[in-house]
Amino acid sequence: MLGLHRTRLTPELLRAALTFGVTTVDTAPHYQRGTAHRQLVHTAGNLLDRFAVCTKIGYHHNTATGTSMHSLAPQQLRTAAATAGRSLHQPPAVLWLHNPERSLTGLPLQSAAERLTRAAEILTHAVERGWCHSWGIATWNPEQILPAVAATRGDWPRPGLIMARSGLLAPARVLTAAEHLAAHCQARLWGMSPFGGDTQDPVWREVDPRRFLTPGQECTRWQAALRLALAVPDRVERIAVGASTPSHLAELLTAPDLAVNTQVVTSYRTLLERRSAAETSSAACSAGARSGSPSGSANSGTKL
Repeated sequence: MLGLHRTRLTPELLRAALTFGVTTVDTAPHYQRGTAHRQLVHTAGNLLDRFAVCTKIGYHHNTATGTSMHSLAPQQLRTAAATAGRSLHQPPAVLWLHNPERSLTGLPLQSAAERLTRAAEILTHAVERGWCHSWGIATWNPEQILPAVAATRGDWPRPGLIMARSGLLAPARVLTAAEHLAAHCQARLWGMSPFGGDTQDPVWREVDPRRFLTPGQECTRWQAALRLALAVPDRVERIAVGASTPSHLAELLTAPDLAVNTQVVTSYRTLLERRSAAETSSAACSAGARSGSPSGSANSGTKL
C-alpha cells in the first residue's frame, strides 16, 4: 500500500504503482498542509479510479492558520466523513479514525469509552450511507486506546481494521498493544512506519535487519526491514509505505517474498518486552521515591 504522508507524488510513480500491482494508496486530508486530497486527484487524473483510496478523519485542518487540530467532536467527524468522498471523487475504501488517543488520553475512563463509541457510530453510519466502504482505527499509540475499548465491554460498533506502527523500531508496548487491540476488536491488522519514520536514522547504520531473515537470501536492508514489518507485530496483512521513485517502489515490492527467521524474531520480541518491563518498573520506582511512597527512601530506610 503506497503511503502518501511524505511521498512526493508524481504521475510516473502512480503509473509505476499500477504496473507493479499496487492499487491501494493511503492519505489524509490534512497531509501536505491540507492539500493532500486535492494533490492526489490532480496528479492521478484518470488513473484515480484504478486505485482504492484510504483516508482519515480526526485531524481538522485550518486553512487560515495552516495548522491541524485533533477533535472527536461528533459534528466535526460527521462533516469530515461526509465530505471525504466528495474531495476524493470516490468513496474511500477505508475511512480511518485517526489517532483517537489524541482526544481520549486524560479523560475519565467512562467518558473516553463513550466518546470512542460515538465516533464508531458515526463511522458505521458513514459505511451505511455509502460515504466509505469500510472503517478502521489508525493509531500511533494503541496502548492508549485499549482501556477505552475495554470499558465499552464489547457494546460498540467495532472497526474492521486496525493500523499501527510495525517493524523492528516500534516499541514493545506498541507492538503488543496493536495485537491486543486487533484481537479485542476482532479486526484485521495493517502496519505503518516500517522504517521508524526515517531511513536516515543512525540506527540503520548500526542494525542490519537482514540478520532477522533466514540465511542465504539476497536483499537490501530496506527490503529486509519491510519484510519484518509484516512479521512484527504478528499477523500484519499489509503495510503503508512511502516510495520516492518507481525504482524505490520496485525494490520494496520484492520484500514479502523473503523468509523470516521466526526464532530470531521471537527472541527479539522477548528482549524488547523484558526491556520495556524493566523501564516501566524503574519509572514506577522513581515516581514512588519522588512521592514519598513506601518504595521511596524516606519510608523504607533504604537509600536509592
